Amino acid sequence: MVAGHALFERKPRRPAPSPTRHPFFSKDFLKWIRKAPGPCVGIDLGTGAVKLVRLDQLNGEWEVSGVACEEYPRDISEQEKTGFLADKLREFRQRGLLGGRVAFGISDDRVTVESLSLPKMPPGDLAKAVAWEAKERLGADAATHCVRHLLVEERQVEGQIQMETLLFAVPRQEVVPAVEAISAHGCRVVAAEPGILAVAAAVEASGLGKADGFWAVLDVGFRHSTLVCLVGGRVRFVRSFSVAGEAMTRSISEYCKMDVESAERQKQTVGLDSAAAGGPVETPPAGADARLQVVHAMVMHLDRLITEVDQSLRYVAYYAMERGRAAPIDRLYLTGGGALLKGLPKFMESRLSVKVEAVNSFQKIAVSEEVRRRLGVEAPPARLMGALGLAMRLTGKE
Repeated sequence: MVAGHALFERKPRRPAPSPTRHPFFSKDFLKWIRKAPGPCVGIDLGTGAVKLVRLDQLNGEWEVSGVACEEYPRDISEQEKTGFLADKLREFRQRGLLGGRVAFGISDDRVTVESLSLPKMPPGDLAKAVAWEAKERLGADAATHCVRHLLVEERQVEGQIQMETLLFAVPRQEVVPAVEAISAHGCRVVAAEPGILAVAAAVEASGLGKADGFWAVLDVGFRHSTLVCLVGGRVRFVRSFSVAGEAMTRSISEYCKMDVESAERQKQTVGLDSAAAGGPVETPPAGADARLQVVHAMVMHLDRLITEVDQSLRYVAYYAMERGRAAPIDRLYLTGGGALLKGLPKFMESRLSVKVEAVNSFQKIAVSEEVRRRLGVEAPPARLMGALGLAMRLTGKE
């Protein structure tokens, strides 16, 4: 299983073991949650949409019984998002989608991730050391931020055991309002975590990603793209980039001199099939076909993203080699709304010389007939991976 833990876990109403250890949800927390009856609901609070996946247990097996993907209106303010979320939660409740236990995903652009190398110490002392580092490095103290950590590995350095750790910090103002809004509809919010970690869990639950290998997930969202790299079944690297769906649309709008709505339609219609063969995409001459101009505008932006991803993958490969885990990356998996762009996997594969694959974890789990009708139309699977990972976590399966 991918090693990690929830960024924020609420204590259950009845006594339960401390849920602040590893992996994502600690084993003690999983044991408690297995005994709690009812549906499991994952809600992914992205920058472009609110996504939901509900799991119900039928005849001892978990089945996806409900999904939703509600896009925020373009140019909506952060303050207006609170009201939008409240309205959509009310709709979800009326549609029978809410209920039972809920875990929600925090948008990755709200989460700060920092790598730490600390001397080996007991878990309690490690938590205190991480909190001190968060305050000193990021100005994130317990009063204003939720601070958690992910133990990557222990290794010997000059005769001393070091604990390689990832620190996660998110402002409480991003967590508390979401908890209050969801709880107002009679749900038990038991946990939350960065969206990209939930996406990685959904990919792994699909049977993808070699447990002893090196693989990565790139979630191409609305306002940012986030990369998570796993080596030997453990999260080793998390990084966000500003190149994403909205940036590509605006690039088309500015380069091709068209409004944003038309640019979005052109992006989805034209895609990248013509550029997927590899090689440079030359600047179209004046008066060139509009499709060529659209492709060029997208490629200008995507090449920046690909450069960042390539550098990150090389860094993780070198990191793994230093620690005796030398292995080439097996595969890069694409998720998020941006992964729906036609020709994107082949285009990235030609640039990175790495196998790139768009993922649909819903093919690996039981799905109700009603959900099957909705998938790909109202709620594309690529956009629901985070919500699915959150809901699957709440089933208590390790």
